[in-house]
Amino acid sequence: MTAQVTYSLRTKAKAEYTQLTVHQSALVLYLNSADVVITAAPDDDGARLLLDFCVELAREASILADELDPKYTPQGRHAKPRDEGQPYDY
Repeated sequence: MTAQVTYSLRTKAKAEYTQLTVHQSALVLYLNSADVVITAAPDDDGARLLLDFCVELAREASILADELDPKYTPQGRHAKPRDEGQPYDY
Protein backbone atom coordinates (compact mmCIF):
# COMPACT_ATOMS: atom_id res chain seq x y z
CA MET A 1 0.00 0.00 0.00
CA THR A 2 1.29 3.44 -0.90
CA ALA A 3 -0.08 6.66 0.54
CA GLN A 4 1.09 10.25 0.62
CA VAL A 5 -0.35 12.54 3.25
CA THR A 6 0.30 16.24 3.71
CA TYR A 7 -0.54 17.58 7.12
CA SER A 8 -0.21 21.10 8.50
CA LEU A 9 0.61 21.02 12.20
CA ARG A 10 -1.54 22.72 14.80
CA THR A 11 -0.63 23.76 18.34
CA LYS A 12 -1.19 20.40 20.07
CA ALA A 13 0.70 18.24 17.57
CA LYS A 14 3.57 16.25 19.08
CA ALA A 15 5.79 13.22 18.63
CA GLU A 16 6.33 10.71 21.41
CA TYR A 17 8.19 7.49 22.10
CA THR A 18 5.99 4.87 23.72
CA GLN A 19 6.23 1.25 24.74
CA LEU A 20 3.18 -0.62 23.45
CA THR A 21 4.11 -3.94 25.05
CA VAL A 22 7.11 -5.30 26.91
CA HIS A 23 8.75 -6.18 23.57
CA GLN A 24 7.33 -3.52 21.24
CA SER A 25 8.17 0.17 21.22
CA ALA A 26 6.75 2.75 18.86
CA LEU A 27 7.01 6.32 17.66
CA VAL A 28 3.63 8.03 17.82
CA LEU A 29 2.82 11.24 15.95
CA TYR A 30 -0.19 13.00 17.44
CA LEU A 31 -1.49 15.25 14.68
CA ASN A 32 -4.64 16.64 16.34
CA SER A 33 -7.18 14.94 14.06
CA ALA A 34 -5.12 11.79 13.39
CA ASP A 35 -2.46 9.71 15.09
CA VAL A 36 0.30 7.81 13.30
CA VAL A 37 1.92 4.88 15.11
CA ILE A 38 5.21 3.64 13.66
CA THR A 39 6.39 0.21 14.85
CA ALA A 40 8.74 -2.51 13.70
CA ALA A 41 7.34 -5.12 11.36
CA PRO A 42 7.01 -8.52 13.07
CA ASP A 43 9.74 -10.19 11.04
CA ASP A 44 13.50 -10.69 11.23
CA ASP A 45 14.28 -7.33 9.57
CA GLY A 46 11.64 -5.25 11.36
CA ALA A 47 13.74 -3.90 14.23
CA ARG A 48 16.67 -3.00 11.96
CA LEU A 49 14.39 -1.25 9.45
CA LEU A 50 12.75 0.74 12.25
CA LEU A 51 16.17 1.68 13.63
CA ASP A 52 17.34 2.88 10.21
CA PHE A 53 14.10 4.83 9.74
CA CYS A 54 14.38 6.53 13.15
CA VAL A 55 18.00 7.54 12.53
CA GLU A 56 17.09 8.95 9.13
CA LEU A 57 14.04 10.73 10.54
CA ALA A 58 16.11 12.31 13.32
CA ARG A 59 18.74 13.49 10.85
CA GLU A 60 16.24 15.00 8.42
CA ALA A 61 14.21 16.62 11.23
CA SER A 62 17.42 18.16 12.57
CA ILE A 63 18.17 19.64 9.15
CA LEU A 64 14.67 21.12 8.95
CA ALA A 65 14.95 22.52 12.49
CA ASP A 66 18.26 24.17 11.62
CA GLU A 67 16.70 25.69 8.52
CA LEU A 68 13.70 27.03 10.44
CA ASP A 69 15.75 28.58 13.23
CA PRO A 70 19.46 27.78 13.61
CA LYS A 71 19.76 29.39 17.05
CA TYR A 72 17.69 26.59 18.61
CA THR A 73 19.78 23.68 17.34
CA PRO A 74 23.45 22.83 17.74
CA GLN A 75 25.46 23.13 14.55
CA GLY A 76 27.26 20.22 12.93
CA ARG A 77 25.23 17.42 14.48
CA HIS A 78 23.89 16.00 11.24
CA ALA A 79 24.73 12.40 10.50
CA LYS A 80 26.78 11.83 7.39
CA PRO A 81 24.58 10.87 4.42
CA ARG A 82 24.77 7.24 3.39
CA ASP A 83 24.63 5.52 0.05
CA GLU A 84 21.25 3.96 -0.67
CA GLY A 85 21.19 0.37 0.53
CA GLN A 86 24.17 0.81 2.87
CA PRO A 87 23.76 0.50 6.64
CA TYR A 88 24.10 3.57 8.82
CA ASP A 89 27.44 4.22 10.50
CA TYR A 90 26.40 4.60 14.13
